[in-house]
Amino acid sequence: DTILVFSDGAPSGGAHWNLELIRDLFAQENRFRRVWVDALIVGAQPFLLEYWQEICAASGGRLVSVETH
Repeated sequence: DTILVFSDGAPSGGAHWNLELIRDLFAQENRFRRVWVDALIVGAQPFLLEYWQEICAASGGRLVSVETH
C-alpha cells in the first residue's frame, strides 16, 4: 500500500498541528502495516520539508520537493 501526498507541506486540520507528532504517531501505527508514503510537496518552508523527508524515509517512500517562484 502507498499513500500519495500532494501538499504545500503544512497540515490544515485546524489552528494547531504538529508534524513532529504526526511523524511519530504514523511511524508507530505503521510499524506492522508498512504503508509507504510518497510526497510531492510544493513551495514548503525548509523546516516542513525536513519532517516530510523523515515521514517518507521512515516508511520506505520518497519525497519530491518543488519550489515556486
